[in-house]
Amino acid sequence: MNESVVAALRAGKPSWPEAARAAVYKAEQQRLAEEKEPELEARRPVCTGCGTRFTDIRREAVQLTDWG
Repeated sequence: MNESVVAALRAGKPSWPEAARAAVYKAEQQRLAEEKEPELEARRPVCTGCGTRFTDIRREAVQLTDWG
């Protein structure tokens, strides 16, 4: 989509169908996720024994969920 279409959709113009707004939103969310990915990867924990980066599943398992 070109920038004028995206700007019109962001402005909430009623002439655009809801599906088009949803497509723009989804594309924007994907772009934001792609921008954050390198930062998240850089903060990924590393095993002190072998130096291997944790997988997403292991990372979730070692996250602190409660102080008590």
